[in-house]
Amino acid sequence: MNTHALGILEYPRLLDLVAGFAASAPGAARVRALAPSADLAWLEAEHRRVGAVRGLLGGDLPWHPEPVPELEEALARLRVVGIMWSANELLSGAVLLRSARHTREALRDERRPAVLRAVLAPFVERMVVARPEEEAIEHAIGEDGLVRDEASPALRRIRRELRASHGELIRILERVMGGLESHHRAPDMSVTVREGRYVIPVRREGVRQVGGIVHGASGTGGTLFVEPPAAIE
Repeated sequence: MNTHALGILEYPRLLDLVAGFAASAPGAARVRALAPSADLAWLEAEHRRVGAVRGLLGGDLPWHPEPVPELEEALARLRVVGIMWSANELLSGAVLLRSARHTREALRDERRPAVLRAVLAPFVERMVVARPEEEAIEHAIGEDGLVRDEASPALRRIRRELRASHGELIRILERVMGGLESHHRAPDMSVTVREGRYVIPVRREGVRQVGGIVHGASGTGGTLFVEPPAAIE
């Protein structure tokens, strides 16, 4: 079929309309990429597949499509040796694995009509089920995209040591603040963070007494945020 005929039939517009009903972005992209075909056998097979899915969606045991995250670019990057996924990409990978597993289980459920299951069997068999990998990702990464302490014994130990170090650092800074002369203390003094460093607010004239590194100043310039030598160490 030539381009002119497809334009008259508004074929691209039709694909956009159908793509709007897709359950995922990858599915919508596949619909928009469909090319017309005169292959009768292919058309009949597609009609059977569409009919089978419609039957599952509205049957006595309705099937609901599982979420399919957009991972095409992330999967393509894995072809490069040494490339790693981010935590959020790994979470999306776990979602994809879980969706494949749930879909495979649902479409092989013997409570559903055998004819419909037979039509969709070739697609079901291609679905990857990797329960150990799926569970390993969920065990290691939280829903917020942060790696859990439980991801490994070494990580748990390191984070415990870091928390202890942060606590000791704050105690050091509080002792330094407590030793300042009253006229060197800034109002509402408390340990804070500037430029990723723990600091204390000190009046400008008291900076020489504290020493260390200045990491910023207040709006008026009268208060400087100082990282004392003990904290640097």
